[in-house]
Amino acid sequence: MTTKFQFQMSGGHKTDDFVKVAVLADPQLMDRTSIGLPPKSFVLETIEFYTDLYMRRAFVSSVMPFKPDVILFLGDYFDGGPFLSNQEWQESLSRFEHIFDVGESKRSKDIPVYYLTGNHDIGYAWHANHKPEVIERYESRFGRRNYKFTIREVDFVAIDAQVIDGTLNDDSTSRTWEFVNNVTAATYLPPPDSIYAGPGEPQGKLARGDARKTRRS
Repeated sequence: MTTKFQFQMSGGHKTDDFVKVAVLADPQLMDRTSIGLPPKSFVLETIEFYTDLYMRRAFVSSVMPFKPDVILFLGDYFDGGPFLSNQEWQESLSRFEHIFDVGESKRSKDIPVYYLTGNHDIGYAWHANHKPEVIERYESRFGRRNYKFTIREVDFVAIDAQVIDGTLNDDSTSRTWEFVNNVTAATYLPPPDSIYAGPGEPQGKLARGDARKTRRS
């Protein structure tokens, strides 16, 4: 999907200046965890080859012709990310970079790319606290899990939503909620009362703070 943002000048009139954002989600590259086939088996590698080929053709023919200014990936790049060995993960990463033509040596190297985490990439709070190597290898390639970025005049906030099901005693969970609270305080945009703040917290409450009382610092 390619999204076009049109900007409005301070005088109230719209301008033809726009930015094209290609939004991609859930490629979930097939691996040994997908349907229980033995690793390196002929059947699995055949399936991987054709599903990779299909996604690459779709990306090259349906997304790149729009000449996006930015590419935004919404997570679930792999299927069994948390359960893959380092070698298997690196192999899946190489396939991902080939399919979506990303990386310093690729044709899309001049297009800014932003990544969000998915549960098929890093798992949930338990994995973050018990398998830190899963987080480390993800961040070594895709960068921080909680961050802000701006596309022209539009601000985006990326959070690791996979870990907010943990408790505030969990380091990853507390760090994510701290990031959310700081962003909320800085933007005048408190989450709605329906937000879920984590185990043991009432609806409408941010972890360590009430969203309705949040103000810009």
